[in-house]
Amino acid sequence: MQKIKPVIFGMLAAGAALVVELVLSDAYFIFSGREVETNYFDHITLFLFIVVLIEESAKYILIKKLYTEKNENHKISTAFLVGLGFATVEFFFVYANQNLTDLYSGAFGAIALHLATTGTIGIAILATKNSNSVAILKTVLTAFGLHIIYNLMVIYNLPYVLIYVYLALVFLTLFILNQKIQSNSKK
Repeated sequence: MQKIKPVIFGMLAAGAALVVELVLSDAYFIFSGREVETNYFDHITLFLFIVVLIEESAKYILIKKLYTEKNENHKISTAFLVGLGFATVEFFFVYANQNLTDLYSGAFGAIALHLATTGTIGIAILATKNSNSVAILKTVLTAFGLHIIYNLMVIYNLPYVLIYVYLALVFLTLFILNQKIQSNSKK
């Protein structure tokens, strides 16, 4: 049950982020009389940056909450499980209606992206002893940056092999940082 809880909470966080995004887009329409472009994942828009910031903030809040619980073991795995739940919801809403080529390449990339950003948030929380506003901002902005770079690579139609190399480098960095954190905690 401890392994499924972060996945379910990740799904709930993705749902909450989606609700916030919809409320913001509707509020924009109500107050400006214009609709947010629905294809904001196809090119760079302000709303794309807002959506990514909302998603990464939701992930941070959830992972921080899960890390404060009594279970001290497998903290990085908790972050990855949150990412899996988050990616599941995005897969359902974004990629379920795609053709098979886009489905395989896009969905795999999106799942890996959410695992990478939640892993980054998890590592950053573990590495920082305090959670002051500067540390929180650095953590969210780091995940935000990784997410935006991925989105820009997709928007500019870079070959998926380059995108996967980027994600692999992020995972390699996370692995190295996690090893350092574990070796420092054993001392």
